[in-house]
Amino acid sequence: MSEKLNLVTTDFNTRALEIATDLSSIGSLDHGGRTGEDWTRARARYIRELYEILTTPADPPRKP
Repeated sequence: MSEKLNLVTTDFNTRALEIATDLSSIGSLDHGGRTGEDWTRARARYIRELYEILTTPADPPRKP
């Protein structure tokens, strides 16, 4: 059970880090290779995904 919980936590942390890294690169001076409307859409998509991850309630612990 704890292995599954650790896997979920690790997956969450990994995905959140990926999103933050992508968001950081999109916000850099080169805009991650995107320009104009494409850049705005890509940034909004990453922000939405990160927001959903951070605001989704965790599953309650299971009773043994």
